[in-house]
Amino acid sequence: MNKTRALYKAFSSNLEMPKPNGEKKVKIYNRFGMIAFIGIMVPISVAVGYITYILTDLLYVFDGNSYGLLSELDLISAFAMIFCLPLMFSVLFFSSDLQFLTALPVSSASLYSARFWHTFKAENVMTSNVLFAIYIGYFASCIKNSSLASALHPVALISSVVGFFGSLLVPLIYCSIIGMLLMLALRRFNRTDIYYHSSLVLFIGFALLFLLSFRGYGSISVVNYLDSLVVSNNTFTSICNVMFPTNYLTTLAIRTHRIFPLIVSVVIIAALYALSVLVAHLTYRKGLFAAFIISDKKSSARSGKTCVSRSVFSSLVMKEVRVLMRTMTYRMNCVYANLLWPVAAVIFIAEAPKFEFFLKLSYMLSTGDPWSHVLMFAVFIAAAFIASGLNSIASTSFTREGVHIDMLKYLPADLGKQIRAKVLIAILFTFIPEAVAVILVSVSLGVPYLIPLYIAVSFVCIFIATMIGVLMDSISPYTVWSDELSALRGNLNCFFNLAAEMAAALVAGVIAYGLYKLTGSAVITISAVSALLIAGGGCLFGCRTSAGKEEYRNAQVNFFGISD
Repeated sequence: MNKTRALYKAFSSNLEMPKPNGEKKVKIYNRFGMIAFIGIMVPISVAVGYITYILTDLLYVFDGNSYGLLSELDLISAFAMIFCLPLMFSVLFFSSDLQFLTALPVSSASLYSARFWHTFKAENVMTSNVLFAIYIGYFASCIKNSSLASALHPVALISSVVGFFGSLLVPLIYCSIIGMLLMLALRRFNRTDIYYHSSLVLFIGFALLFLLSFRGYGSISVVNYLDSLVVSNNTFTSICNVMFPTNYLTTLAIRTHRIFPLIVSVVIIAALYALSVLVAHLTYRKGLFAAFIISDKKSSARSGKTCVSRSVFSSLVMKEVRVLMRTMTYRMNCVYANLLWPVAAVIFIAEAPKFEFFLKLSYMLSTGDPWSHVLMFAVFIAAAFIASGLNSIASTSFTREGVHIDMLKYLPADLGKQIRAKVLIAILFTFIPEAVAVILVSVSLGVPYLIPLYIAVSFVCIFIATMIGVLMDSISPYTVWSDELSALRGNLNCFFNLAAEMAAALVAGVIAYGLYKLTGSAVITISAVSALLIAGGGCLFGCRTSAGKEEYRNAQVNFFGISD
C-alpha cells in the first residue's frame, strides 16, 4: 500500500505544470486560470444542470423522476468506456516511463493501482464538473416537486456520491481489465492497432443501441426517447443497466431512499476493482514484457528501413507528425479529435431539416437576408477558433518535447524553421477537417457560392489561434511529465488556450453584431471583421521582439526564435 501511494504521488506530481516564478506572474497565472474556468466550465455546467432540471421536471408526473438522471449517467459511462479503451491500453503498456518503473522493486498490482488512480484523476477533472452539475439540477427539480427533507434524504445524498464515482470508476475498471487480457492475446502479434480499433467498434455498438431505443416510435426525438424511458422500453438504458449496474442501483436508491441498492452498488464497485487488481497481479507483468517486445520489433523494423533524403524543413514536419501519431493518447486527443467536425456536419445535414429554425435559416440565406449571412459568418469564425483550441496541438507544441526540449537548440536546423514546422502541422491537422465541415454545411444550407469566403476566414482564424497556442506554450512549456496523458491533462496552457480562443470567438461575434446593428449591411460587416482578422493574423506572423531572452538562456524556448 505504501509503494502504491508513493507511486501515485509521483505520478500526480507531474499531473499539473508548476506555476511560474515571481509574484506578479503567479497573480496573472491565477487570474487567467479563474477566467478560463469561468469562461469554459461554468457555462457548460450550467447548461447541463439546466437540461437535467427540465428532464426531471417533465418526468416527475410519471413517477419516473430519476429516468433523466439515469440516462445521463449511462451516456457518460458509455462515452467514458469508448474513450478510455485505447487510453488505458496506452497508459498501462506504452507510456514512456514504464521502462524505468518496471525495474523498481514494485509489484504488478501496486504499479497498476497507482497508474489506475492517476489516470482516473487526470481524465475526469472536467467530467466531474459536468456530473456535479447533473446532480445539482436533479436535486433542484426534486426540491421543487417535493419537500426539502424528501429531496435531500441522507440515503439520497450518499447514493448520489456513490453514483458520482461509480459512473466514472466502472467504465475505467472495465477498460483496464479488457486491456490487460487483450494484451496477452496480442502478444504473439506485432500489431496493437487491433485493440485501438476496438474503441471504434464499441462506439458503433453504443450508437446502434441508442438508435434501437427509438424502435417502434417513428422518428428520433426527445419526446419519443422520454416515452421509451417512461414505459421501460428503452434498449439503450436496459443494456446499460446491466453493463453499468451502479448507475441503476444508485438512482433507484436516490428515488426510493432504500439503503439496500446503495450497499449493493458499493459492493459491486469494490468487487470490480478487486477483480482488476487480481487480473493485474496475474497478467500485468507479462503484458508489459510483451509490450516491450512489440516496441523493440517496431523500432528494429523502422531502423531497417531505407533512409529517405529530405530537406531540413520537410524532416522537421515529418518529425512533428510522427510525434503526434506515436501514441494513442496524442492520436485520440490531438489528431482524431478533429474528425468530430466533419461528423458533426454530417449529423447536422441529417437532422437540420427536422427543425423549423434551420429551415427558416436556409430560406433566409437563399433570399439574401443580410442578418442570416452575418450569423453564419460568425458561426464559422467561432467554430474555427474553438476547433484549434480543442485539439491542443498548438498549445502542446513545446510540451511534447518533454525533458529533451534542450535539444531544439542543438539540432542542425534554425529554430525559426522548427517553430514554423510546429505551426504548419497544427494548422493542417485543424484546417483540413474544419474545411470539410464548412463545405458540407454550406452546401446543405444552399450557399455553396460562399464556400471560398467561409474557408478563407476559417483559415485566418485557425492561423491566429495556432499562433496564440504556440506562443503560450513557448513562454512556459510543461516539460517534466511522466507520460503523454500528463503532458495533455497537466498542461494548463491547453486550458488557457481554449479559453483564449473562446474569448476571441466571442469578441469577433460581438464586433460583427455591433457593426451590423450600426450599418445594417452584411457586406460592410463581413468585410470589416475579415479585415480585422487578417490584420491580427498579419501582426502575429510578422511579430518580432526581444522578449524572452532570459528564458531562452535557461534552456527554455521562446516563440520568436531569438538566440544569442
